[in-house]
Amino acid sequence: MALIVHGRTGRVHSLGAQVILGRGPACTIRLHGATVSGEHAVVRWMEEGRWELRDLMSRNGTFIDDRRLNPGGRVVLREGSQLRFGDEADVWVVTDPGPPRPMATAVDNGARARATGGVMHLPDDEHPELVVFEIAEGRWIAEGERVQFPVQDQQVVPAGRRFWRLHLPVAMEKTDEARPSLAGAARLRFQISADEEHVSVTLERREDRVELGARSFHYLLLTLARHRLADADLPEQERGWVYADELARRLRLDRRTMNVHISRIRRQLDEVGLPCAAAVVERRPGSGQVRLGTIEVVLNQR
Repeated sequence: MALIVHGRTGRVHSLGAQVILGRGPACTIRLHGATVSGEHAVVRWMEEGRWELRDLMSRNGTFIDDRRLNPGGRVVLREGSQLRFGDEADVWVVTDPGPPRPMATAVDNGARARATGGVMHLPDDEHPELVVFEIAEGRWIAEGERVQFPVQDQQVVPAGRRFWRLHLPVAMEKTDEARPSLAGAARLRFQISADEEHVSVTLERREDRVELGARSFHYLLLTLARHRLADADLPEQERGWVYADELARRLRLDRRTMNVHISRIRRQLDEVGLPCAAAVVERRPGSGQVRLGTIEVVLNQR
């Protein structure tokens, strides 16, 4: 993830997909110099895989490496680029100019939560009160126990007795193709021991097979798969739903541990490149129900 560092104070800011710099209260990065305009400049991640800085017709100019941009001018940023906004003596330096990655910062103290794979847990991995993930390119949702709602870059959400500002990559204008759905994209094959003490999972795709191994949270996934298969005669939108409290009792888990298991399932599948991995386990907003998503499953009992 790209960072800019204030040369004099060492203050560090991560760059979300689009960052507005200036003195105004709506700016992503607030600059306090008297020569800085309300909305001075914007930094954006472009579809071509690069960072671009654009002056927003600032009164006192935007500078890169001692060169003043034309009003409204644009320039590509690189590692080591030196930026100045109005005040030529106030320098910011670009470091690690990688692509933007999902993260959140605590409003009160700046603590950071980062996504692993494409899934971000707030306030942290072991206490996932709110899970933020991408459902299509540039489209994000936040999911709690009984709620699910769309979120966007710079939105503030509550989790873990504090408020978090989301930094989420956004789709560029030329990008309108959604990520593929789970239906027909892949299959989960379960290998189940006779005593059901061991459950291993293989992700099968047209192009490859990925062994996911035997993990403790795979039994939860197996239980959800069985619910979906048992409801084969129901309409698709009604298959497989089970109340989370009932599921936790059946698995002899407390709700917090069960939520951690759901998060680990999503994360494991995202890390091996399954599109829409967060939708492998779905929650029905307002109902307290969960289910396995539309992915195909095969059960092999030894």
